[in-house]
Amino acid sequence: MNDLQPDKPVKKFFLCVTSDAFAAFTKRFAEKLTLALVEGYSKQLKEDDIVELAVNKLRREGMSDQTKGVEISAETTFIHGNRSMVAFSYYGKQIPRELGDLLFIISIVYQRSKIFERVTINQVKKAGDGSQPAQWDLSNREQLYLLARFPTFERVLASIIPSGRFSFLNFSGVLGSYSLLSHPGDFSFVSASKLDSYLQTNVLKKSAIPELMRYADSSNIEGNAHVWPWIRFIDLYPLSLFGNYHNALNAFDFAQKFLTMNLGEYTCRVVGSANDEVRQFLQQLLTNVKARGIINNDRNTQELADHFFRYPYAGEEDRTDNNGSSPGERTNAEGLDGDLGIIHVTINLGE
Repeated sequence: MNDLQPDKPVKKFFLCVTSDAFAAFTKRFAEKLTLALVEGYSKQLKEDDIVELAVNKLRREGMSDQTKGVEISAETTFIHGNRSMVAFSYYGKQIPRELGDLLFIISIVYQRSKIFERVTINQVKKAGDGSQPAQWDLSNREQLYLLARFPTFERVLASIIPSGRFSFLNFSGVLGSYSLLSHPGDFSFVSASKLDSYLQTNVLKKSAIPELMRYADSSNIEGNAHVWPWIRFIDLYPLSLFGNYHNALNAFDFAQKFLTMNLGEYTCRVVGSANDEVRQFLQQLLTNVKARGIINNDRNTQELADHFFRYPYAGEEDRTDNNGSSPGERTNAEGLDGDLGIIHVTINLGE
């Protein structure tokens, strides 16, 4: 895979997303998210319970297009426990906050190796039940500071977060993000960096969402911008793929942008550069996730971790530990508490 020519798999991905099967999967993905939010509002659930609903509804969603040799699968889990806490300096004061509510991860696999991968660490905020004009309480400015700036942080004891100190660069601007839920069951997605620079008070009213979306639009990079220097045929496909979007208007807009590789920080990219530190963090985190699944005899959590580690990153196919096991099979029992949802979609292009 070190000498992979990206034209063929990227072209196959372009053909995949124009198929009826992909369109149907994208709509199902959005509808499952919407159904979770509708149920969450009808039952007056809190944010973390709604995240768990969404995770459960998307579990093992997928599609197989035999004519194109493409398979898409979604593995999900929700890990119960104390918040996945980290500590960082907030204007000179050490502050503990949760890293996020939900990880969205998407990987493209070709010839049994990951060739593209993106992730966003998402915080979920819920507006009221519809009896009053919708607004979101964003008074937890420390949380927004963390996801917008990513100051150096380290885990708080008993967190599922890997040990060590992490100093993430946020090349995309969308490594951290917010989902703003609204009644009766939808959400707007925005990068934490754009939300942080836009917000003037601790309350965001729904009437301000159109202006916020326009503000986020100013930093969007249209599709194909990240691959066109390497892909000769790219201009033949007038599709928005491999762009860099800071916002999504609703669940359906989010599903389309997420599944077409337009959202999140690159942790793997065979053309251009990726964020190696975030990739290493993600591998360590999923190692802890697998250990948590083993300890609790949680099959869903184990299967998600196995799914994540099933395919190595391109160029790392031969990397194993001393007994030849995958990274997901090495861990100890330390630091395995956490309250976190994970949604991992794999698009397997075969060959």
